[in-house]
Amino acid sequence: MSARRRKGCWRWVLVLALLVLIGAVVGLQFARRTPAGRAAFNVAEYRLRTLWGGWFGERESSAASGALSGVVRDEAGQPLADALVLVASAQGRVHSAQSDELGTYRLEEVPPGRYVPIASKWGYDDAVYRRGQEERTSVAVRPAQVTGGVDFTLRKHQPWRPLLNEPPVIGPAQTGAALFPAEVYASRLPVTFTNDAWVITTTLVYEPLGMEITRPLPVVVASYPSEPLNWDRVSVAIANEGYVVLATGPSPQRGLDIPGMGRDLLQAVAYLRGGQLTAHADTEREGWLSGSFSSIILYQALREEPGGVDALVIVGGISDGFLGVQSLYDEALEIPPKYATAIAALGRPDRYPEIYLGYSPAFHAAHMPPTFVVHTTADEVIPPNQAGRFADALAAAGVEHELFLYEDTTHYLDQVNITPDTAELYRRLTAFLDRYVRRAGR
Repeated sequence: MSARRRKGCWRWVLVLALLVLIGAVVGLQFARRTPAGRAAFNVAEYRLRTLWGGWFGERESSAASGALSGVVRDEAGQPLADALVLVASAQGRVHSAQSDELGTYRLEEVPPGRYVPIASKWGYDDAVYRRGQEERTSVAVRPAQVTGGVDFTLRKHQPWRPLLNEPPVIGPAQTGAALFPAEVYASRLPVTFTNDAWVITTTLVYEPLGMEITRPLPVVVASYPSEPLNWDRVSVAIANEGYVVLATGPSPQRGLDIPGMGRDLLQAVAYLRGGQLTAHADTEREGWLSGSFSSIILYQALREEPGGVDALVIVGGISDGFLGVQSLYDEALEIPPKYATAIAALGRPDRYPEIYLGYSPAFHAAHMPPTFVVHTTADEVIPPNQAGRFADALAAAGVEHELFLYEDTTHYLDQVNITPDTAELYRRLTAFLDRYVRRAGR
């Protein structure tokens, strides 16, 4: 083959490769417009970033930091004080500030780069920064410069309200058993109801057995990370202390729809408060309990229900979604395969900060009721720094709380092989509920 013909062939190869590349880019852009395509892109990007970081390390910019400034207002154009404004890096490192009485804020010491800023205030809908008709607008932070005019308008949040038009279906009474703190039993009622057109079958109501109930009992609403029957021993033990326990779990139909799971929890609570599940519940004395990832389900519901809860118990939970992203990069986690890519699939915090802020009660700690924060230092699924972060935020906000860290159990609470630390956890938990729920008076 002559040199001229070889040169012509190479040109065609390059043209074909270019066309394939353009097609791949265009196809990727179309795919990112669908939820599944966007999640796949986010996971692929995360894996590339971790691979790159493993080869070359993460480089920090040596350039001087910059700043962002602006004003936060309500829909009437009035300034909003004490609004949170933040930006986050791709790896979840947050830079935040609060607005003053004039609604103005200034984010300092922000590394150069592009970010989508977000503003948040309890009782209002979170808002990412946007210009014109854009869904979200990224802002460039330049070295030693202040990027001004990054303003927000926050709208009053309209709480989701459950409908009680269709009564729940209550199954036949069953008996649940626990071996700790002794061999105890409780009545268990399965509950089925419809919410958002889904049939929800992951709700149980527990009441103590072996005692005469002469007056309404205080309530513990338990949001578990899996089927509530898996946590039968926990619910039975708490019920035996003289509580009505409303045990809920994520419906498999929801997939990873956390807000939907929060609505299911609220619907179950509404039935309980409406007297449709039992006549023995004193819902003027009500504590909420969650563990593991169900802590963010509980938080989604809590933002719809301010002031209706006397106490929180968070066991091995999540308090700061951004910190969770940092741990994904910085720590050797042992996340179950089903959820291994769930965080990465959500997208980068510098582009989608609203997702992670929605999973971050620590940023609104001042609005939490008294809280018992529990974590094991051996946790390799949700690191214990989440508990420390929450406790610090509660302390800074002046919220009554208790932090209990223990050492001899993994992330998954062992309900059978009770250790001294697990027994101490139970003792402290029941004492906390007695102090803030049993004796609560609103």
